[in-house]
Amino acid sequence: MIGFDNIKDNLVDLNDFRLKWRFKGTKYNLLPDEHLEQLKPLNEGASNFLWNYIMTIDLHKDTPFRKDFFKSVDKAKISDENESEIKKWFYQRGFPFEKEVYLSWQKTQY
Repeated sequence: MIGFDNIKDNLVDLNDFRLKWRFKGTKYNLLPDEHLEQLKPLNEGASNFLWNYIMTIDLHKDTPFRKDFFKSVDKAKISDENESEIKKWFYQRGFPFEKEVYLSWQKTQY
């Protein structure tokens, strides 16, 4: 059974990810290889688990998240011109640059 304790065991290679074009397509801003290596697409089972969890707890009842679900919510405006500002924003929040990023889309995307 898939859960948060083993979700990272349910990945697909980025090259096999149906939506890889969003990250590797030539008409988009291509990410450096070191950043692409951090992207970890979830397989269909893990994506369904995550989708069902989000729906069950009604995470998006309020925008952007259900009121009082998190202690605080920080926001940043992302644009083509502020990459260094966004890197600094992540750094100030203690988000390591080498941290893996799990990708999941609506289960209808598989």
